Amino acid sequence: MSDRSDPPAFSFEGQDAYDVLSASLADAVVILDPDGTVAFADPALGGVLGIEAEAIEGRPFLDLVHPDDMVRGEAGEFWSAALPFEREFRVRTPGGRWVWVRALSPATDREGQRPAALDRVLGDRALLLVRDRRGSAPVRAADDLIHRAFDAVNNLVVVTDVRLPDNPLVVVNQNFVDTTGYPREEIIGRNCRFLQVRPNGTRDDEGNGQAEALAQIREAVRTGTATDVLLRNYRKDGTLFYNRLFLTPIRSTAGEVTHFVGVQNDVTEEIEQRDRADRQRRLLRAFFDSAPFLMGVVEYDGALVRHQTANEAALDLFGSSGAAIGEVEGATLADLGFTPAEADTWRRHVEACASTGEPVHFRTVFPWGVEPDAPEARHLDVVVNTTEGAGPLFSYVAEDVTERRRTDRERRLLAAAVEQAAEPIVVTGTEVDEPGPRILYANAAHTRVFGYTADELLGRSPRVFQGPKSDRAVLDRVRDRLKAGEPVQAETVNYRKDGSEFVLQWEIAPVRDENGTLVNWVGTQRDVTERRQLEREILEVAAREQEKMAQDLHDGLGQVLTGAAFRLQALFHALERMGEDELAADALRSRELVEAALGQARAIARGLFPVNVEPDGLADALARLAADGAQAFDIDCTFEGEDVVCPSREHAGHLYRIAQEALANAARHGRARAIALTLTMADDEAVLTIRDDGVGISDTALAGGEGLGLRTMRYRADRVGGEFEVRPRPGGGTIVSVTFEPAVAV
Repeated sequence: MSDRSDPPAFSFEGQDAYDVLSASLADAVVILDPDGTVAFADPALGGVLGIEAEAIEGRPFLDLVHPDDMVRGEAGEFWSAALPFEREFRVRTPGGRWVWVRALSPATDREGQRPAALDRVLGDRALLLVRDRRGSAPVRAADDLIHRAFDAVNNLVVVTDVRLPDNPLVVVNQNFVDTTGYPREEIIGRNCRFLQVRPNGTRDDEGNGQAEALAQIREAVRTGTATDVLLRNYRKDGTLFYNRLFLTPIRSTAGEVTHFVGVQNDVTEEIEQRDRADRQRRLLRAFFDSAPFLMGVVEYDGALVRHQTANEAALDLFGSSGAAIGEVEGATLADLGFTPAEADTWRRHVEACASTGEPVHFRTVFPWGVEPDAPEARHLDVVVNTTEGAGPLFSYVAEDVTERRRTDRERRLLAAAVEQAAEPIVVTGTEVDEPGPRILYANAAHTRVFGYTADELLGRSPRVFQGPKSDRAVLDRVRDRLKAGEPVQAETVNYRKDGSEFVLQWEIAPVRDENGTLVNWVGTQRDVTERRQLEREILEVAAREQEKMAQDLHDGLGQVLTGAAFRLQALFHALERMGEDELAADALRSRELVEAALGQARAIARGLFPVNVEPDGLADALARLAADGAQAFDIDCTFEGEDVVCPSREHAGHLYRIAQEALANAARHGRARAIALTLTMADDEAVLTIRDDGVGISDTALAGGEGLGLRTMRYRADRVGGEFEVRPRPGGGTIVSVTFEPAVAV
């Protein structure tokens, strides 16, 4: 030891003799001022730690102590603790190594106080006996190994001191520092509850077992017993991790609990996997219970089939048979209300699945034993499968296919009805633009009428049936309606495979799915060639008869009434000359009545005469019709309209006859007092409307069940490619309308 150049900060009588004596002692003496400054260091310190006494005198003693050791974090200076005391901590040697030392208080008297003689020497200073905790070289090597192993272990290891306020952490290993992200200086001296603080600053101390785990730790510390718990902790960066803590008390030689060792495992991945598995199990169970199918797991022991579980759909079905469903697990089929025959059916199929290891399918009917065609029968398709190789557990899924069977039966009936229908029926895709909708189905009647086989038509467009005489205006109207997704009825010339032409009437309706999306068009067709020819001939015969009647009225009755009028005029003059004034007045009134009858006869004759209306003269013809109707029926009859050009004279004639028929029906049968004819344009279409205030039209007539007049008007509307409508008029009366495409709107 070198000589001191300066006297020590603390000295006492006999110190030279003490220096010689202390050099042979195993412990070194250090005296501290109340603030922890080294007042005196024993020369023996060099032998214990290799530290020269003068190198530390005048320095704070804690400067020598490792920053992570608990003595630095004690609320009060450890040298001021109640006697006796001892502390262990690390001190840095001049070579930079940290070595563990033990600091002890001096011996005490019987009352546990520092001896009075020592008080007289030290005053308010503290005396420490510093001892190399490792002793001999082998012991020191073992001690270093222990500390390196402590830091190298994969677990998070901490030591707390229950003798200090709030049971703070006094030792932590390196893995604890690495896992939590907190440096040692932010750990040592704190209670470990800081690990339960969330990123937002709130403490995670309840919910999902957290409160119970913390209470279990507090109870273990209070009673000095071991425990293990699962905690939710948070790293310094705020990330959550799950910590499985094993807490064990450490006792002194006197049996007093002085510390707790906590061995912690980061089980975050395990917990997250468990949570994922639990969530998956819950989802599977939710699917299992909410599935519309009957689902269950059964066990087969070679004699009985016993349920292990079943979903809600299965239990509801089994319970609907009147069976009292109790505990499902272990229940036999009989316990669940199965009849002996039904139970045997299920047993045989489960046994077949067990013997082959392959899924087995069978069908059955519920309620068990009812006839398959019974109204209450529910048809089940059942599939049994193994869940563990060849058994003993088997799963089953049973689907209620009652509605599907009914739908399939109806579909088959509908398909048979369509296939066997007398009229052609065709189903197409939804395309409208070129090349047009593709034919997906054509029934037998279609091939019979058109001459094409089904194979020749599939994939082709119905436009294959059109030709030179097909009315382009009608086809354009059909295309426009289809583009709008609306049903349409039309009629025009079509052509068979052999080139022969015929008049085809068809009705096309949209087919939509459950979402309202258009998926197909279905067309019902009929050959109306003979009907139209017959109707044309009937109209021609009727026209000839009307012409004959008109001629008879004009040439016969008209001449008679004209002659009568002349005779009455002559009689009037003769009676007037004779002075028979009253008789002369009667003759004059009679002549006026005859002339009125003559006017009505002429109006009726004009109405019966075939009218040749020019394409651009429909409005004028309707105005004359209204005037004649007013005169003939003595009612208020008006016309208001625009100049609409019809595609042809035939079109104009049919429209005129519709107005004529509607006007006559309203006056004769509807007892109308006012009739209004209008001819208007709406977008690219023209509308002829006849409104009356009569008694209205019957529901039977509206449905087309009676009246040659309505059928004739519908026929004429079809002939011009128009849409004919009859409906009640609000407030009383009837509205008849025809919507058609004009040639030109002026």
